[in-house]
Amino acid sequence: MEYLIICGLICLCVLVGYFMVLEKRRIRKLIKYQHKGIEISNSISNFGSLFKPNSRRPEIPGFNIEKESRPYRKLSTSLNQKIDQLSDSIWIKNPIKNTVQDLISRMENHLENISIDGRLKISFEQKITSTNDPISLALKANVYLLFKEAVANIFKYSNGDVLEISLSQTKNTLELKVLDNSLVDLDLEKDLGAGISAMKIRANKIQSDLEINFSKGFLVTLIVGL
Repeated sequence: MEYLIICGLICLCVLVGYFMVLEKRRIRKLIKYQHKGIEISNSISNFGSLFKPNSRRPEIPGFNIEKESRPYRKLSTSLNQKIDQLSDSIWIKNPIKNTVQDLISRMENHLENISIDGRLKISFEQKITSTNDPISLALKANVYLLFKEAVANIFKYSNGDVLEISLSQTKNTLELKVLDNSLVDLDLEKDLGAGISAMKIRANKIQSDLEINFSKGFLVTLIVGL
């Protein structure tokens, strides 16, 4: 009887050890893929910087940048959009980048990239109680993409010169505000239709409260539970 018990314990230990080895291998692969994703994202960002308006581009024999500026700008814009979308997709799906601080850093990076023309004076205020608090992938994705949509609409249609952004955190909520000082007319509201619809869809995906107001500039307010 004792012999059977000892054999059973040995078998159990062997099985436990076997599954622990499998789990360690799985964790190593996950870590490897996560680091690889970060490397790819950084490479994409570095490649995309070549096509920024203020970047230093390599000299190509026989290529006159002034003469070819129009098709170059068109190609540059198209490439930037594709690279930006791919970079966003990798960042959103990266489980390592899952804190409020990661969201803030991504927003700051986007504002830095779009502020090079100097047309708008941009400010970004943060009132965060704990930057290391984890957030879900869905919340991270939809808050960030809604923020980008709001900023893109302002850059495209605004006649103002100031863009104010704030991100505030309480114990249970995260609040995003995007505001400019433009004078919004009815025709502009019609042009914003597609952008507003996209923001509403993103707000609904994370069951948040979205308010869009045109009374004093273009104001977007998003409140989402954490």
